[in-house]
Amino acid sequence: VYDQAIHRARAAAARLAGREEGEVLELLREASACVAALEEALDFLHGEEVAVNLWRLYEFVRSSLERAWEEADASAAEDALFVLESLRDGWRRWTRQAGRTGGPVVCTHLEPVREAAIC
Repeated sequence: VYDQAIHRARAAAARLAGREEGEVLELLREASACVAALEEALDFLHGEEVAVNLWRLYEFVRSSLERAWEEADASAAEDALFVLESLRDGWRRWTRQAGRTGGPVVCTHLEPVREAAIC
């Protein structure tokens, strides 16, 4: 989901930077829908502070994507892109590290997974 959101946000930022408005709204909507899916997966009951902090970051991303459209602002899309890439890369590092140490990799609150996976 991160990769899908990143791909769409990157494409929208490039079009905005080049003053090409074709497909920008659709790309931003799709990126925002990906972020909404990430938000829906948050488990506030079990995730506590981590879930709240992720929710705040996701809301910043969605707000930035909205601003990118409203103001035709490539830098707003790039702000969203920076956060999404940072989160994706952080999850990748964490899953690789957890896989090496034999610790559980939890992709959802339902079941821990013993093998490293990209959530």
